[in-house]
Amino acid sequence: MSAIALTPFEKRWLAETLRLHEAEHGAFDDTAFLPALQHASSDEENRILLRAEHVVQAQRPSWIDDMRAWQTQARVLLGVLAALAVLSGFLSAVGLLNSGVYGSEGRVVNVVWALGALLFLPVLSLLVWLLLIILPGNHGQTLLGQFSFWLQRQLPGQSPARLLIGHALFNLLNHHRLLRWAMGSLSHLLWLLALSSALLGLLLIFATQRHIFVWETTILPDAMFVDFVTQVGVLPAYLGLATPSPEMILASGSSHTMQSDAARHAWAAWLIGCVIVYGILPRLLAFLLTFWQWKHGVAKLKLDLRQPGFAMLRARLHVDMQNIGIIDPAPAALHASSFHPWPAYEQIQGSRPALVGLELGADIAWPPAGSDKFMVYPRIESRAERQRLLASLQTTPPASLLIAVDTRLSPDRGSLHTINQWAQHSATPLVWLMQASGAQNERRTVWRDSLLESGWPQEALLDDAAAQIWLQGHSS
Repeated sequence: MSAIALTPFEKRWLAETLRLHEAEHGAFDDTAFLPALQHASSDEENRILLRAEHVVQAQRPSWIDDMRAWQTQARVLLGVLAALAVLSGFLSAVGLLNSGVYGSEGRVVNVVWALGALLFLPVLSLLVWLLLIILPGNHGQTLLGQFSFWLQRQLPGQSPARLLIGHALFNLLNHHRLLRWAMGSLSHLLWLLALSSALLGLLLIFATQRHIFVWETTILPDAMFVDFVTQVGVLPAYLGLATPSPEMILASGSSHTMQSDAARHAWAAWLIGCVIVYGILPRLLAFLLTFWQWKHGVAKLKLDLRQPGFAMLRARLHVDMQNIGIIDPAPAALHASSFHPWPAYEQIQGSRPALVGLELGADIAWPPAGSDKFMVYPRIESRAERQRLLASLQTTPPASLLIAVDTRLSPDRGSLHTINQWAQHSATPLVWLMQASGAQNERRTVWRDSLLESGWPQEALLDDAAAQIWLQGHSS
């Protein structure tokens, strides 16, 4: 399928790409090699990975080339960003030191403004990153990742298959909480390059030009600047970099005082030390931490077999799989959200729970009694109505979604696929296995078994009594 062997990470990336494609367009025909895969390995994940390789080799061989091209574009984009970081860091340092007034003794540099211009944004962004790491969730890193993938989508030659591959990579990293470490490593690397090139610019300018270092104030006492410079210079002093003495600091506050070479050297060393200690070293440590977390996470990466697309495959690829009456079962698209033990479902604040009925019989009353405080969708019958509801759920996803089905009907591929598509747009999806008045259980067991194999937890499948209790609990 490819002259170059796939790495373990690329195999999982390919499997996620296939899962997303099958969730949207239906499952590929794998009957020709399904029996062999069932005996190929005792590990469920290996069987799923082997199926993905066989399917892609037989029906989508171009995906491998698209994956390689995607990686190449990512490396090119990273190289461009790195070059921009180096260039911007160097030019900012050179421009900053050359912006002062040139006097008879040299160019005047305001040390306070110079330090702030060099370190304000790097230090602020580092503090924001630390805050995002400490706080629960990884929204900030996700936004950065989304921007990166959006930027790559704007590059020329982006086919639908290549966009799908990028989407699959984003899903895989975000789901396994690796995106925050990947984006963190990228961010810290770019800042590290920018600060290092800024340091190089400082050294070059200090080596070839003569500067006068001053500070100015209108309302602050001189002692404050003495304390500030002295305290900030404590850590650089451990690296052997000099800090101006109190006398040098006070003398630099007067533009009429001649500045000695010793004072110039001390101020230059202090500024360089601050860039190293408060700019470069923290970024280096942060980069090493995030890169180690990234490499460690990738080495331990496994597919989440609880995801519905993979959950269905686990059953189909199992040697002892039992047919429950559904031929060519639908690929599940249920989002891998956390299900809470019923009935203690937590509702997102400010979001109304929603009800929807899928192909309910005319003798079933809809909406059910006690649904005044719910967002109630009409009965869904046609394919067009299913798609309109899916678009509505994507726009305004409810915290809780109760999907009612008529268990007198047989669960088919289309209905299971529709239910799983709707469910991925709710934090707490549930299925109401509705039974018409006076009817027997009929196919309720088949419905339950089918949904369980699609990845639904047992507690999310409600009979009539449980559904009524749930409705009452959410309407009170």
